[in-house]
Amino acid sequence: MTQELISLYKRLLFAVPNTTPRLKTYAIVDSVRDESVNEKVAFSMLNHVDLWHEEFWENEQDVPLYLVELEKDNDFTDYILSQHKESIATYFISPYGLEALRAYYRMFTLVTLEQEIDTFERVLFGFYDPNVLPEHVESLQNVDKIDEFFMGTAMWLMPNIEKEEVLYLAFRNKEGYVEDVNIDLTPFENEPFPSLDFQNVSLPNTPNLEAYAHDVHIEYAHLQIMEKIDRKKFVEKLFVRAKKEGYLFLGDEKENKTKAIALLQEATHVVGEDDEENLYRYVIIALLTIQPIRELALYQKLIEANMHEKEALLKETLWSILSKKDRE
Repeated sequence: MTQELISLYKRLLFAVPNTTPRLKTYAIVDSVRDESVNEKVAFSMLNHVDLWHEEFWENEQDVPLYLVELEKDNDFTDYILSQHKESIATYFISPYGLEALRAYYRMFTLVTLEQEIDTFERVLFGFYDPNVLPEHVESLQNVDKIDEFFMGTAMWLMPNIEKEEVLYLAFRNKEGYVEDVNIDLTPFENEPFPSLDFQNVSLPNTPNLEAYAHDVHIEYAHLQIMEKIDRKKFVEKLFVRAKKEGYLFLGDEKENKTKAIALLQEATHVVGEDDEENLYRYVIIALLTIQPIRELALYQKLIEANMHEKEALLKETLWSILSKKDRE
């Protein structure tokens, strides 16, 4: 990120309305992704606390999750903005102090997740991860969940993961619903006093925020929405990459994307949900072949193979399909 863009981000992050109590700008900074953050926080002289749930006391000692009250003219603010591609920080604006925010939002780092109907598990929840935050916000489908997540914040914001000149922001509007947008910052570059529009933002005003700290639950229906959003975004990226790599699919693109979402769910059962490269190869192969993969000998081989063998099978099959098309 250029110094000019860092400067623009800082001007926007700190251009907040005059309110009582005063709105302050915070960052949640993940030291897991950047060990140098520990030293930089210590020498920044900025007020900060650890945000991990108390059950993660070992993480607090080894890999703190920092909640930092930022200052505009501080080298630490410049540093974390410059590292946006490493996904180390998410930002928000709030009228509350560090301890109240810590008490409330640390509860979101360890949630009760309903993996299946009536099957619950306590899991770490990375709501603070720039890769997770937009999907979580988008998945908030009812007023109670919106109020819960925005109780302490006026606005969540961060540089877009893929396009540093685009600002992602999310807030609860005065009607109680979520608005989340990506804003191209190019028009702001030459403005002497750029600012964000807070006119329709519902500013939090709950007294004694920490008194409302509670165990956070993610119900099965909520999880399904998050997974659906995640699959849709994966497929969008898949088609962008497939076009760059020259793959051509028969049929309408919209229909192929719908098909790809179903194929992605199938692929996770065969190659695992964490192997993005093999998920990509599986879906590409399925879109290039007329016969469903489930009806091919490849499917059973993939089921029985280990991870290294799955990768080799998918690469070999994809190469074979492309070689055949080149000969036609």
